[in-house]
This record gives sequence, C-alpha cells and structure tokens, in this order.
Amino acid sequence: SIIFQEKLWGLIACHHYAPRTVDYSLREACRYIGQLISGYLSFRSADETILLTQQQIQMKTEFLNELGLEW
Repeated sequence: SIIFQEKLWGLIACHHYAPRTVDYSLREACRYIGQLISGYLSFRSADETILLTQQQIQMKTEFLNELGLEW
C-alpha cells in the first residue's frame, strides 16, 4: 500500500493468470518499496509547498515595489 497524508493513495498490485504464493522476503520487499514511494510523495508535496510559498512572497514583493511600498 502507498500511504499519503495518512490516507491510502494507491496500491502496488501484481496479477497473474494462476494463483501464486509469495514468500515473506518478497512481501517485505514490496512493503519497503511502498514505504519509499510514500516518503517520496511526502517529500515532493513539501517541496512544492515551499516553492509555491516562495513564488507568493516574490509576487507580493514585486506588487508592493510597483506601488512604492515595502513589506
């Protein structure tokens, strides 16, 4: 499972025509990959939030400068 902001965001699913038993090490590897993807989504979300905040500050600063004001 892929968890993002404490909610199920997606699943990693492998399908096959015949039933197949998956051993413990493979299940753990898949769980680890899901955790990596979950962490990456959180990182990207935080990175985008920082970028948007910087853009908003820059826009406000430029707008106030055009009005001859400071902030």
